[in-house]
Amino acid sequence: SFPSYTGFIGGCWSWDAWQIASGNVYYNPEGAKSEMLSLFDYQAENGMVPDFIGYNKARNNWRDSKPPVASWGAMNVYKVTGDKAFLDEIFDKLYKFHQWWYAERDHDHNGICEYGSTDGTLIAAAWESGMDNGVRFDDTRMLKNEMEKAWSMDQENICLNSFLYVDKLTLSEMASILGKQELSEQLAKEAEVIKLYVQTKMYDSESGFFYDIRLNSLEHTNMFYGSKDEKWTSQKEHANYIMSIQKKYKKEARKYFRNHSSRSNSYLDGDQ
Repeated sequence: SFPSYTGFIGGCWSWDAWQIASGNVYYNPEGAKSEMLSLFDYQAENGMVPDFIGYNKARNNWRDSKPPVASWGAMNVYKVTGDKAFLDEIFDKLYKFHQWWYAERDHDHNGICEYGSTDGTLIAAAWESGMDNGVRFDDTRMLKNEMEKAWSMDQENICLNSFLYVDKLTLSEMASILGKQELSEQLAKEAEVIKLYVQTKMYDSESGFFYDIRLNSLEHTNMFYGSKDEKWTSQKEHANYIMSIQKKYKKEARKYFRNHSSRSNSYLDGDQ
């Protein structure tokens, strides 16, 4: 599939393709398998998968990759098709991509990764997160890694390492299916290391939220004008609190439009 029709015309975005394949597999299994494999046709020797590949090669984007959700997409395809040959074909490519993160996006080699870029620019590193101009990166600096074209943000990202945690568990399950038991057990153990780090280092008990960490300082990042506005909820009561705030502003909006418009608004008049 080619979800890009403006700007980067006629192109395939990596994590878009992997997510699209997860839906396509229900009505076009062969197309979904092809979709999962397509970006890996361009996988670099070091394991990197490009952000974007297009008919116009000048548009190919090797400045950054995209979040590691390929194993998740491949497992979705496998669970619907039961095609073990497909799993066997793609597994080594997925594992190589997984290892790339730790080789070129782990600045201090502590097993916790950062988003980054191949050209040292923050904008490309932000693109790699999939959040593009997310405010969480406003105060971020870029650090040169050991490999030639490898740079990291100076903050360990809760999203990326959550993706990598799932990636390890998914690859572990795949390895078990393919008879790679030793590797399966290794990946499962590595996942537990990430889980412990995230729960003990990235969690703030006072606010009840998870935060990115500034590299080497273990300080939670202040992501938006000195406040912690971009948060990752961990408890049901916080989700309920957010919903209560949304309902409050919806009531105010409903009151405003009823006072300033004679037209009926089906959304504001409803309870959804």
